[in-house]
Amino acid sequence: MSPKASSDIPQEVKTMAARAVKYVRSRKGQREIESALDIATKVTEELQEARKINTKKLHDPMTI
Repeated sequence: MSPKASSDIPQEVKTMAARAVKYVRSRKGQREIESALDIATKVTEELQEARKINTKKLHDPMTI
């Protein structure tokens, strides 16, 4: 499947894409991206720690 020619893309879509690029390149956009990456990193670390927990021990009545 070939990509669409630029003339096939509606002007409204081009305008929204230009606004998105401008926002991502702005300082506010960069701060929000960094913040989202920090949150994603923390969540990933917490998930890795959660995987280390032995769930069989949690559900075994003899270990309580």
